[in-house]
Amino acid sequence: MSEPLEHILSVSDLPGVVYRCRNDAHWTMLALSENVHELTGYRSTELVHNDERSFASLVHVDDRKRVAREIDEALAEGVPFRVAYRIRTRRGSERWVLAQGRGTETGHGQELTGYIQDISDTPPPEGKGLVPTALGARRHVELLQQVTALVNAHDTLGDALTRAVPLICDAAGFEVARVFYVEESGALTPSPFRYTSASARSDSEPFELVGAEVPGAALELVERARTDRRAVRSGAIAEGEPAAPTGKSRDRGLALAVPVLAGSRVPAVMWLASSSDVIREPELVTLVEQAAVQLGRV
Repeated sequence: MSEPLEHILSVSDLPGVVYRCRNDAHWTMLALSENVHELTGYRSTELVHNDERSFASLVHVDDRKRVAREIDEALAEGVPFRVAYRIRTRRGSERWVLAQGRGTETGHGQELTGYIQDISDTPPPEGKGLVPTALGARRHVELLQQVTALVNAHDTLGDALTRAVPLICDAAGFEVARVFYVEESGALTPSPFRYTSASARSDSEPFELVGAEVPGAALELVERARTDRRAVRSGAIAEGEPAAPTGKSRDRGLALAVPVLAGSRVPAVMWLASSSDVIREPELVTLVEQAAVQLGRV
């Protein structure tokens, strides 16, 4: 197991479950992040190598064949898989999850690596299993490995954020970003660092945030993320309303504020924005949250 992946697996407060398993009838787990207990009620040690039971046995009996078929079809096409299905927890409750990953040929057969996200609050429409997206599970796992490597290589949060934010934006499709540091008094101080994608730089109407001034709506979103200690999306998205138009007028960009958590502290908040409705996809919010968890360990 690579060191970055091993580090990710040891983190218990990731929003999603990171895993590696064999592509066999049992989906025999070779490694699982500890937060699988929150999702399933089983400890990782109870599921790894089918010690107490196999992960496949948790999958709803009516979903098992479909899930196996959709994973095999994606692997046959050489693309990452994304499939939604139901699981039964230790207490017998039912949850919807979204599993994403990719296949790798090893000396012991084919293995799957990826992450599993709880989507019980927003289950897919009936009959929908494989969910298409521009962001493959491979890029998700690779980004977390890159961020972990940055955390291990830098002594200060500022240095790690400066290098990690462009990676996060490129992977998740955000066009502009800023970092806000939280003073001991609780005051927010915008960092001089700004990220702007090539497409935003070439646009005739760039986001207001690219300039020197920070829009009031951005500060409000960042403050909410700091106070709530969770990712907060811009109002239209959070309320399920139609996405804002493509035009980038002041305070109209679709935005996401994500706190960097360092134990009980919030030393910084990332503000990211896009002119598209990219942050409607819940796995992208999860991706940025997971990266922020890693950055909090600098």
